[in-house]
Amino acid sequence: MKRGFTILEITFSVAILSIVLLGSLASVHYGMKSQQYGRNMSEAGSYASRLLEIMAEENRAFSTVSMPVSSSGYQDAPSARQQLDAAPFNGSSYGLPANSRFRRNISVIACRAAGESGTQYGWKDDLRQVTVSIYWYENQKERSVSLRCYSKLSR
Repeated sequence: MKRGFTILEITFSVAILSIVLLGSLASVHYGMKSQQYGRNMSEAGSYASRLLEIMAEENRAFSTVSMPVSSSGYQDAPSARQQLDAAPFNGSSYGLPANSRFRRNISVIACRAAGESGTQYGWKDDLRQVTVSIYWYENQKERSVSLRCYSKLSR
């Protein structure tokens, strides 16, 4: 009688090997997708950080005495998606890319609420909340990163 493997043993071996290989390939695929998502999050976070730095350095939240209007570029409508280098950030000194797949939305809100009156809340007149959101599409879904800071009026 010859020694060797039966067809049943070979079939089981191939099945187990296939399951192991498919699991490995699935984890590699998931890892690559996660890496791409992380790269996009990092790049978007960098752009949001840069825009917040510009807003703070140049005190853009207080560019006017009243709250910024939508045409100023500092107060976008909630559904608006502007190019990163759209006005007023269209100078080459800002280092923002033109025609990027990333879009921005900037919101400036007064910290003093409508019901807060009196001198005890006066300090809030010198403080505004600035939120920069960066949007992009990945796997046919809109993704976003938002950073927020407070800007104080320098006197």
